[in-house]
Amino acid sequence: MSNVRKSVAINLAQNYGVMVLQFASSIILARILSPSEIGVYSVAASLIALAQAVRDFGVGQYIIQEHDLTQDRIRSAFAAALIVAFSLAILTAAFATPAAEFFKENGIRNVLFVLALNFLVIPFGQISLACLQREMKFSQIAQSKIFSAIIYAVVVLWLAYQGHSYMSLAWASLAATIASVVVATIYRPKYLPWRPGFSQMRRIMTFGSLSVGSNLAAAFAKGTPDLVIGRLMNMETVGLLSRANGLVEIFNQGVMNAVWAVALPHFSKTVRDGGDLKIEYLRSATMLTGVAWSFFVFLAIMAEPLISILYGEKWLDCVPLVKWVCFGYIAIAPFYLYGSILVATGNIKLNLYIEAGCLFLQFMLYILAGLFGGLEMVAAVKFVYEFVKAVAIYFVFKKIIYLNFVEFVGSLWKSLIVATVSGMCCFVLIEMLNGSYGTNLILMSIGSFGALIGWLASIVGVNHLLRNELLRLLKIS
Repeated sequence: MSNVRKSVAINLAQNYGVMVLQFASSIILARILSPSEIGVYSVAASLIALAQAVRDFGVGQYIIQEHDLTQDRIRSAFAAALIVAFSLAILTAAFATPAAEFFKENGIRNVLFVLALNFLVIPFGQISLACLQREMKFSQIAQSKIFSAIIYAVVVLWLAYQGHSYMSLAWASLAATIASVVVATIYRPKYLPWRPGFSQMRRIMTFGSLSVGSNLAAAFAKGTPDLVIGRLMNMETVGLLSRANGLVEIFNQGVMNAVWAVALPHFSKTVRDGGDLKIEYLRSATMLTGVAWSFFVFLAIMAEPLISILYGEKWLDCVPLVKWVCFGYIAIAPFYLYGSILVATGNIKLNLYIEAGCLFLQFMLYILAGLFGGLEMVAAVKFVYEFVKAVAIYFVFKKIIYLNFVEFVGSLWKSLIVATVSGMCCFVLIEMLNGSYGTNLILMSIGSFGALIGWLASIVGVNHLLRNELLRLLKIS
């Protein structure tokens, strides 16, 4: 696990570094460009969102999980990446003018033309980055992402300052892609062939079509609430629900993006080496729930002061929505890495079935909530949907990794105690002091202190797996 621990640490550092760069550049950019200028780019970027889901065509996942990665299979993967990328570039360019005419904004056409160039560049670094990820060389990958983020920030701010308006965003995106490819090429493994091939194309296309199906289903699932509720209710409801989901997504952005990057290579290597995938999964689930459950309990308790501080009093109607969304994430947290497990074990078709089935369930639940329920019922759909999805994944895991209920509960009970103690410490403190201190900032500080003390004490008290990680961190520091 030492290699995994190091990989997660590298990804967390890279993740936060990129977030800081993006946040800082967005603040400066907001003072240079007008909302309408940023809006032109946003519309163009949204129009190719589905193309982004197709862009990889599962080539990266295929390389990471392939048990016998031969030269012919690498060449065919490169050929598939080129075909898909060049096709998307042509489609994006062809779609640019009709899109500009539809929105009556010529700038959208110009932005789409530049964004189409991204597709032409990406394949030349895609295979190299996937191989580095397969070998868990995350230091090189982190350098690629950090360098790309730096180039983006420099280019976008310089072009915006020079008066290039929304095109500064488009050109910066292309510059960042080129920067990523350059670093990927520098660290390109020596065994990688430069010439594409077609002998294993059928194998690549079979895997890729299933991966694309899963990605599209996930992309549609993410947009379902906005589409359905926006049509059946009103834009205010959509805004409140979006804000609630966005607040809870902080955990995914801050923690899970780093973990997901490591999970598939690690689980795939475990399978290739003949290791016990069930043990690795249970260990990962224990570690994740030890953090995630406490975070979501804390967020549910502190939703009101936190929303007041971040967004203002006019957003307080989304407080109950945040709580329901937190309950949903608590339900699915033990199975956060289910996609990586299924792909690593060659069960990508099951991944597609789960995503498609859950998409249909989510769609129907939101229609019912939109027709017959109110705002809170709409948010409760998130919990119901995630709970049903968690149950379905559990039964799939029973067959795939031979997971039984006793082992599953046995790996999670300590995390449950940690979340309960942490939440109680937070709740008791803010209830005791709620009348004495009027500001939300003070309440937030007190609640955070209580949650942290309760979390640390219970981690040590129940000898949770996170205890050893904390001790290692203290020794390093």
